[in-house]
Amino acid sequence: MLRVFISHAGIDKPVIEPLVRAMVLSKGITLFVDNPGDERWSFTPKETEEFEREGLLDTIREGYPYDDELKRGLRNCDVILLCLSKNVSKLKDIIISEISRAADEGWLVPVVVDNVERDKIPQNLGLFRAQYAQSRRLKTDTVLSAVQNKQAGRGLN
Repeated sequence: MLRVFISHAGIDKPVIEPLVRAMVLSKGITLFVDNPGDERWSFTPKETEEFEREGLLDTIREGYPYDDELKRGLRNCDVILLCLSKNVSKLKDIIISEISRAADEGWLVPVVVDNVERDKIPQNLGLFRAQYAQSRRLKTDTVLSAVQNKQAGRGLN
């Protein structure tokens, strides 16, 4: 199963939630998200438990240091889905280094989720390959296709 790390600004959870839900329900992807119990996601505790049991959702475990859990999620992922927005301003150094490595190695899928200005996005992220979507109207099939293309290109079937 393809393992996808979702990198996003916490405030953008409601915007990217339809995409996250569609990816989980696609059943071919294990998605790493920070906290499915956060009220900004619409996952119910029952759904979260079911998705985790089925291996469709991986999360930050309770009682573990947050940064260590981020490192675990990044280390175990096949693809990083980077949700770019005006709200993504202060990424943790660990995420910046992993995103740079992912961009260099070709396993980063950038998704623009609002009208963030091009000059605010680091050049090495492959903006020309970014999948564009209007805020609150993410085109989940396009993003899923981009993620699956990364999977095929890396021989991760």
